[in-house]
Amino acid sequence: MYCATIKITTCRPGALSQRSRSSTARSHLTSKPDKICSTGSRIVCKTRCAAGSENEESSRRGLLLSGSSLVALQAFSFTPKAFADDDFGLFYGAANPPATPNKVGGTTKQFARYSFLYPTAWTEEVITKVEKGTNGTDCRFVSSSRKKEKVFLLTLSNEGGSKRFNMEQDPITLLTSLTGSLVTFQDALAEAEVSVKTVDKDGKQFFEYRLEGADSYLVSITVEDGRVFGLFVNAPARGFNADGEMLQKVVESFQTYPNA
Repeated sequence: MYCATIKITTCRPGALSQRSRSSTARSHLTSKPDKICSTGSRIVCKTRCAAGSENEESSRRGLLLSGSSLVALQAFSFTPKAFADDDFGLFYGAANPPATPNKVGGTTKQFARYSFLYPTAWTEEVITKVEKGTNGTDCRFVSSSRKKEKVFLLTLSNEGGSKRFNMEQDPITLLTSLTGSLVTFQDALAEAEVSVKTVDKDGKQFFEYRLEGADSYLVSITVEDGRVFGLFVNAPARGFNADGEMLQKVVESFQTYPNA
């Protein structure tokens, strides 16, 4: 298993780049002499990474340079909390095509392509044809309007395309490919501090992401039968902190199933 933290930087004319720090991992970032990099927003120039020591390089297992996003490896942990069984329901989703909008209720386990737990106090919303056709939204549950928390699932298939979704891609490339048409998520991604780790569930690999900012997300992504599935849990910063254990339980429950 590996874990990663993304430090978003911008570059402008100036002196050599400064040291970028995180709570558990450090790397010395250098760029050309005519640029200076500082944290805060999406990278607009490529940087080169030099390890401070052999031990540091070993602990990081290198840096992932995906497009213009710099990914430094770092662990994050979470302590789960016990909940009553009736606090959550189990949703089975069918990954319906865009021609089948305006449905709620999911499907049965026999025909499910994915499943996850959701808070029973939340309400399932109808997904429109536009949502299904443009970004692959298959279902969505929302909390009260006061808390503004939600969980939704995106699924897309690119079978026959020149670049298929697969878990061999670096996790940031996979995330951005799936969410390219979600403007609000792309804005959150540009502003948030992002962590990612790989998780094995019964031999199946998942990428789990944590985006912390004014608009925070927990995300779990995997690929099944050439189709990418992504479960997104979203909350404002206050709700993300207050209900973090519940939101984590939802995203950790995410499973996918092979096409019958």
